[in-house]
Amino acid sequence: MNDKNIEFYKKINLDKFKEFARLIGLDTKIDIDLIYPYIQSAKILVELGAGYGRVISALLERNFQGQVIAFERVSELVNYLKDQFSHELLSKKITLIEADFKNFSITQQADVVLWLWSGFLELSEKEQRENVKHICNNLTENGVLVIEIPIEVKHIGEQAGNQIIRVETEWGTIEAYMPRYDELLDYAKYAGFVEVERKDYLTATSLKRTIYIFKKCL
Repeated sequence: MNDKNIEFYKKINLDKFKEFARLIGLDTKIDIDLIYPYIQSAKILVELGAGYGRVISALLERNFQGQVIAFERVSELVNYLKDQFSHELLSKKITLIEADFKNFSITQQADVVLWLWSGFLELSEKEQRENVKHICNNLTENGVLVIEIPIEVKHIGEQAGNQIIRVETEWGTIEAYMPRYDELLDYAKYAGFVEVERKDYLTATSLKRTIYIFKKCL
């Protein structure tokens, strides 16, 4: 499913991308505040779908000490990230990989993998299940996977039935799959995670969203 959506990100105006973050209420980086206790001691942190660098900026603002490996598959966004974080890339604090993580394995296991702002939803049910397992295999023994998705869809996209969300804009359409809580628990069991912690929260624009923290050990 996410292979079909890539054209949307190639065509989207960067200012519109940032406007979406403001509409949803994620421009304040409240999600990072909520998960930071779980990730602050990570030596290697992987972000899937770095976009325009919202999460990278949040980590730098919080003086995160670990190494950040950021995956982004859209060349236009990769070039923007290279300009924005040239110093951190040069110092090797940040490593930027232009690839889709589902086709890639990191050489060192990560302590934390972040998949925020609904990026996980752009996979089909089967792709979601297999990618959770792929991530688990790339985590350290005490590693965690953090997935953030909406509880309600508002401002951006609409429910199209059968757990499908559709976002239609002048520059393209995105389709996404909204997993149920029991499906996420099934993904976790299949992958080898032993616990899933759920955190419901409100964004700065009062949208209901959820953070799931998949843990490899108790």
